Amino acid sequence: MALQGAPGSSRALVAAHNVVDISDSDEEESVHSGRIDTPPRSVTTSPTPSSPSGESPPAYYAQPNAVSFDFAPAITTFLRDIHAGPRALCIIDRARDFEHSSWRSQFLSAGLSEDEASTLQGLFMDSLSSEQSYLLLTAQGEPSDPENLYEDE
Repeated sequence: MALQGAPGSSRALVAAHNVVDISDSDEEESVHSGRIDTPPRSVTTSPTPSSPSGESPPAYYAQPNAVSFDFAPAITTFLRDIHAGPRALCIIDRARDFEHSSWRSQFLSAGLSEDEASTLQGLFMDSLSSEQSYLLLTAQGEPSDPENLYEDE
């Protein structure tokens, strides 16, 4: 089964074999400038949108709730209070893999309001120990005060 491109185009796709042939329309003879063999679609696997690395999402993504993500108690309470849904919880959980400076935008993409995103970012920072907070901020080049590193201890 051959599929033709736009009218007047000499590009043809051969769907039955998953081969793409590209020929030059300026020449009388068909000259193949590229041939790409791909496995049939039924064999091809691709990562899920939530898992760009191809890894399966954690088991608790099947039926997410605020408790299943092992957030700090203040964060869990906040997420319950704002009625964060399963999709939002999964996005918020994945946001922890991003740089601190990206958390707020990730929270916004999860459907939180500006105020909720700012509050949640503060709660995440408050849930970290002084050392973790210091390391997170300095690793990302954000200013931090090393004098307060062990203030809570």
